[in-house]
Amino acid sequence: MTHHDSSTLQFLVIDGDGGETGSGFAVAARRSLLLLQVASVAERIVGAAVPRGEPLMQAGLDSLGAVDLRREMATLLQLGEPSAAHPKL
Repeated sequence: MTHHDSSTLQFLVIDGDGGETGSGFAVAARRSLLLLQVASVAERIVGAAVPRGEPLMQAGLDSLGAVDLRREMATLLQLGEPSAAHPKL
């Protein structure tokens, strides 16, 4: 699996209206790069190959690994930390 740096991945971000911008080819290229990056990060966290189309939990990604995956993808895509899903006490 190929690792792409954040500068390569910046063009994967969708526009502010939630729609994808660009030609059909550009959209497909962004989607392919994003899938490769998610697979690469997931494989590193799981420690094994993750077959395409296999649910990540079935491939061995547990809840802590899912948090790591979300955090790493947010960092790579420069999205910042998502707000907490649950309030802190």
